[in-house]
Order: sequence, then structure tokens, then C-alpha cells
Amino acid sequence: MGNSYNLKNPMQTKTKLWLYWILATGAGGGIIAFFAAPTDFFWELLMSGFVTGFTQWLVLRRYIQPVFWWFPLSGLGWILGVYFRISTGSLLDSVIRLLSDVGGLWEVLWLNVVNEPITFTLLGVAQWLVLRRYVKHSWLWILACFLGGIARGAIGSIACKFFCQLGFGIISNGTGWAVSAAITGITLSWLLIKYPKTYPNS
Repeated sequence: MGNSYNLKNPMQTKTKLWLYWILATGAGGGIIAFFAAPTDFFWELLMSGFVTGFTQWLVLRRYIQPVFWWFPLSGLGWILGVYFRISTGSLLDSVIRLLSDVGGLWEVLWLNVVNEPITFTLLGVAQWLVLRRYVKHSWLWILACFLGGIARGAIGSIACKFFCQLGFGIISNGTGWAVSAAITGITLSWLLIKYPKTYPNS
């Protein structure tokens, strides 16, 4: 099967894809928290990319085909990102302490703001391997994932400060992923509509 697009109404597609992307990614984040709660943090580290990659794939496959590899590559990219974070932990800890001292706020916020962009960037690189087949300027996807990681780290930490102590990690994790998806989703829809490598079959 060759590359095919389902973009008959570009403006409507842009809005619907963006909203579906946020809902699917946020739902994936909530599912991760549900199965990880309350103690299985290791499961969350390993499976976040696979779970959100799958929920995103459910949306993306409606617009471009074939796109199966989005799901497994997302999982592998996430795991590589986690491994890179762990392997550079001592350096990152120094950066986090510096930001906590200079910027104030609480250390967990800076921990996530520093760590999440790293994981999301490696996730974005893995997803880029799929997306580059369909759009020009696909490198922008990696940048969007980096920014989405910052947003997820910051907003997810703030949401967790209010909800995690009440046992609502599903809300905080889902919110963090949804906010990141607001950034990646608008980038995805813009790339598919403005810079496709093939044109809609209509």
C-alpha cells in the first residue's frame, strides 16, 4: 500500500485532528497512571511510550496510511529517552539543583522540566522515523516534542501538587500528557496540511 491521506477538508481536519490528538494522548496518560498507581513507577517508565503511542496511533491511522510503526517505535523511543536520562543522571541532578536554587519553586518541578524534554525528544526522534515519510520539514516534529516535554514536565508537576496527594494521579498525568499533545498536535496537523509529501487521493 502506498502512502495515502484523508485530508478532504483541511481546516476541519486541522481542528479535529488537534482535538482528537489531545484527547487520545491525555487518555493514554491517564491509563498509564491508572496501571502504575500507586507504587509501580517502573511500569510507568517502561510503558508510557507504548501506551500513548498506541492511543495516538488510533487517531493518526485515520489520516495517513500505513502508520503501524508509530506505535512500537514510540515505545522504543521512550525507553531510550529514559535510559539516556538515567545515564546522565549526575549531570542532570546538578542542573536541577542549580535551577532550584536560582529559580525557586520546588525541586520536583525542576526535575520534571529538565528530564521530560530529554525523554520526549528521543520519543520524537523515533516518531520522526515514521512521520518523515509523509511530510516535508519533519524535523519540526522533534522540536515540538521537546517543547511538549517541557510543558508536560511543568504542568504535570503543578497538577500533581494538587491532585496526587488526593490519589488522583490519573488526572495529573493525563493533564500533563494532554498539554504536551496540544503542542505536538498543532504541529502535526500543520505539517500534514501544509507540507505533505503526497496529496490527498480525492
